[in-house]
Amino acid sequence: MNTSYSGAQLAQLYQNIRLQHEESVLFVECGFKEATLEQDSIISALKSKRLTQAQLDTVKPFFLLENIEIEAHVKVKKRFFFWR
Repeated sequence: MNTSYSGAQLAQLYQNIRLQHEESVLFVECGFKEATLEQDSIISALKSKRLTQAQLDTVKPFFLLENIEIEAHVKVKKRFFFWR
């Protein structure tokens, strides 16, 4: 799979896949406002192609439904801990 996706394409793919499969996937969201804000955050992160590990864990199952290995197209933000 050598297809390359832009950030905007990844965001659109995620929205389309999620809409196609949201009723068939056991996925519970708490609170409409919070869920909407989280999805907006994920869409923005996909557009910039930089996701947190939690965001990657959320979107990965949807991309796998379409045989897309999302890790090959985005970077995962690293957490750094500084000791004093």
